[in-house]
Amino acid sequence: MAASGIAKRRAAARAEGSKHYVERRRALIKAAATVFKERGLADTSIDDIAKAAGVDRASLYYYVASKRELFEEVVQDALVSNIEMAERIREKDAPADEKLTELLNGLLTSYAEYYPHLYVFVQEDASRIAGRSDGGADIADLQRRFDRALISIIQEGMEAGVFRSDIPPRLAAYGIIGMANWTHRWFNPDGPVGPEEVGRAFSALAIDGLRGSTR
Repeated sequence: MAASGIAKRRAAARAEGSKHYVERRRALIKAAATVFKERGLADTSIDDIAKAAGVDRASLYYYVASKRELFEEVVQDALVSNIEMAERIREKDAPADEKLTELLNGLLTSYAEYYPHLYVFVQEDASRIAGRSDGGADIADLQRRFDRALISIIQEGMEAGVFRSDIPPRLAAYGIIGMANWTHRWFNPDGPVGPEEVGRAFSALAIDGLRGSTR
């Protein structure tokens, strides 16, 4: 009964959407992002997040229903933003190499803008977080949408003769994604190397590699 009461209060507070409630919920999500990055999803408990946010467990449940919901809230906005960016770039009337450069630059910039939220997702195994919680997003499906946009750009470049055609587009895409995602091990937006510099370097590596045998 107590849990049901909390759920009803949470639903009512969300529906009302007061400024205080929204801001407090955002603060909890930010605290959760930090803990998830430090400890990982599996090793993080609700109590860990409550402690980091400076609230008790009962108060936390007034804002979120579960650890899984917090995880989805941490990564969803950042993922959706990148997916929309990738799909928008894919539809542009521009050469594939320009599209790929723009996508990589945008991706690395987003890693800084949404730090550490995107890295919380990057460090997790997408197969373990597939599916969706009540009312939540299917995280793995969101990732597949991004993959499809990138694969399409690479395929377009191969068909136009801009990129080499001796590498499967999907394999090339996964290699590029892996290169970008590995930055979660060392990149910090407050560090000596900024996202623009990383984006330029990675774009050069990817484009030169894909052009290889077309020269």
